Amino acid sequence: MRFYLKLFLFGAIILTLLTAGCSKDSEQSIEQILNTSVEQVQGGELAKAEENAKKALNLIEQRYSMVHPALIKPLNILAMIYQKQNKLSEAEQSYERAISILKNTDGENDAAVSQLMNNLATLYYAQEEYEQAVNTYQQSLSFAESCFSDEDPIIQKIKRNIKVCQSVISGEPLPEDFYTADNSVGGDLKNVGSQERGQEPADADSPQVLQKEAEDLLPDEVKQTVINKLAKKNIYVYDLRPMEPISIGSQGAVIPYRCTQKMTEKDEGGIKAILLFATVQNKDKPGFFIFKKCRMVSYDSFMEELNNRALLIKSLKEVFPKVYS
Repeated sequence: MRFYLKLFLFGAIILTLLTAGCSKDSEQSIEQILNTSVEQVQGGELAKAEENAKKALNLIEQRYSMVHPALIKPLNILAMIYQKQNKLSEAEQSYERAISILKNTDGENDAAVSQLMNNLATLYYAQEEYEQAVNTYQQSLSFAESCFSDEDPIIQKIKRNIKVCQSVISGEPLPEDFYTADNSVGGDLKNVGSQERGQEPADADSPQVLQKEAEDLLPDEVKQTVINKLAKKNIYVYDLRPMEPISIGSQGAVIPYRCTQKMTEKDEGGIKAILLFATVQNKDKPGFFIFKKCRMVSYDSFMEELNNRALLIKSLKEVFPKVYS
């Protein structure tokens, strides 16, 4: 059974309903700072992105208050940055503060609260806090049901998220027909705060930042071959979960998988690790890749270098010197 963690973190987060009362120049300045922060996230400059998001947050707090609705956008951007930096506690706090502000804001914000809670639940899922994830998804569903019909894709998505988490908790497989639909776990954060009750959800092609959809790109036989070879060395790997591929220029891409490593099959617990699958472009079939080598690396070290894309690519080239020149 495979579970996917899909995080649609940040689409077009333009909180148009929250800009009332701002002067045109000042609001444009804050918006420019936030746009710069988003661009820096896209470029892998997370430290600078965090600095600008915090700057915008402080400006809004000084100009208005500590609970003004305009804080929601920078809080969301910060949550995404923290999650990318693996600062999960800070990400959770940013989500919770944004949700609290929305709940106490006059107006119909149930759809936005639902989206935020869906993403918070996805954060819990990523931390394997499945009970808390289910509870938060159910709260997200409650808010969404006041805005959308039962057939709405948003409702169906949250219900699927709940079923996946419950399956993990119980250890019971999902029904076969479940796999005919999108069974990825995750949430949308598109136009948070700007949807009116009854409006259609944001367009699915909205730009996405930070963690992209974590698709299981490698064939099962490739992964199983690696797992079998490691087992022969008394290294047992379980629960592979795909992460965002890392492009190595025009040469190819490294596909990382989070996993649990054990030294014996009977070990309880285990330690987190990262399996790196190096691939190169298939010259005969543009757009296709050929698997070359696999290496296991430290989870903590990989997550630290994930904050600096240039440093990460340099390190990956050192891990696979015969694959990437």
